[in-house]
Amino acid sequence: MKFGLLTYRDSHNLGDEIQSIAAQQFLPQLDFTVDREELSSFPAGDPASVILNGWFMHHPEAWPPSPGIRPLLTSMHITLAVSPQNTTKMVPGHALMSGEKAEYFRRWGPVGGRDWHTVELLESHGIPAFWSGCLTLTLEGDRPAPAREDVVYAVDLGEAVFQHLAARCRSPIERLSHRFPPASAQTRFDRARVLLAHYARAKAVVTNRLHCALPCLALGTPVLFIESAPDRYRLTGLRDLMHHVDRHCFLADRHDFDLASPPANPTFHQTLRRTLGDSVRRFIAAA
Repeated sequence: MKFGLLTYRDSHNLGDEIQSIAAQQFLPQLDFTVDREELSSFPAGDPASVILNGWFMHHPEAWPPSPGIRPLLTSMHITLAVSPQNTTKMVPGHALMSGEKAEYFRRWGPVGGRDWHTVELLESHGIPAFWSGCLTLTLEGDRPAPAREDVVYAVDLGEAVFQHLAARCRSPIERLSHRFPPASAQTRFDRARVLLAHYARAKAVVTNRLHCALPCLALGTPVLFIESAPDRYRLTGLRDLMHHVDRHCFLADRHDFDLASPPANPTFHQTLRRTLGDSVRRFIAAA
């Protein structure tokens, strides 16, 4: 059996690569990559195993995947957003729920939904689903763990939030971003790994990026997630795994995350982490 990994040709968000890095750690070898938006054109033939986790999708017309893919449908988010790149203007959360697109989920389910929105969407169309959480919760840090540095990373915070943070933080603050232009897969994966290395050494991280906050949980780095996204339905279930605060409450100092002595993360995610890891290992072993 061959094993493949999702790549993201048109993505501007390194959170996509971080989700693939989480999948890759389980693979016995990496034989090929396949773009998330080109799953239907993958060559048929001997089935190749691919973990289909993450955001689905910018081009819903490219679903279902080719018969050449043996999938594990886990940690999936099915969006209601229409990508500017999608000239069909199909809403993925509608388009993927009918005809052969929905039948694919039924054939390979039950589907692990990354968030409760996705679980409820699938179940409302008669597709068996369960809440899996996100595969990034299974990320493993280096062993031995790197020494913590006296630095707080501010990841993709807006200017007002960053300035408010900087005025209240005595540790050095560095700004990082998951925004990254389309580039070669190797370039993007290398940059995503650099980000993860920073998070593993940080005193704390303050971010509005889901795929910064969830990896921090996995790596044991204290993290404060600031909710500012308009599409909050994709956070259902996940926000409750970590210290989180609404943007307006953060600016009004209505939170109890002490930057001088960052609190340990909640441990609710540990059960999801174990269950997810076990399910992926079973998928790999059955290949």
